Amino acid sequence: MPKATGPLTALALAAGAATTAAAQQGSPLSAQSVADAFGALGIQTQIGTDDYGDPYVELTPGGALPTDFGYVQFWECDQAGLCDSILMVAGYRPQRRPVHLDKINQWNVEHRWIRAYVDSENYVIVDMDLSGYGGITPDALNTQVTRFVGSVADFAAFIQR
Repeated sequence: MPKATGPLTALALAAGAATTAAAQQGSPLSAQSVADAFGALGIQTQIGTDDYGDPYVELTPGGALPTDFGYVQFWECDQAGLCDSILMVAGYRPQRRPVHLDKINQWNVEHRWIRAYVDSENYVIVDMDLSGYGGITPDALNTQVTRFVGSVADFAAFIQR
């Protein structure tokens, strides 16, 4: 069998390397890619837009997302709806027995990726920022969404103690 050499082989190798580099660099965040990452965990989503015309993904609570509500806000978006960052949010409506701030603070001290707080209307919120600046690979996005969903489940168990 003849050995492949020459300019065409070099061009093919360069094209392959560029394709691999592009795949490693990733893509901007889109509502569909984020919805797909949550969907892979069994969480139903609804894609829409927020008051500013940016993408918005509503998360259906229950099952893997043991909260009263959840959503994803998109930031730094272009006109095509491709964005540099997202904020994943899950929350709990005010309860008769509120979560004490010392419990929230304990969570924040012990956990790195997801933060918890009580908002001005006494909702308990957990959220996590994700930067996709320069692009994010599907594996990296799935890892971060899985981390968020797992942390939300851990937080739900934590506040019940």
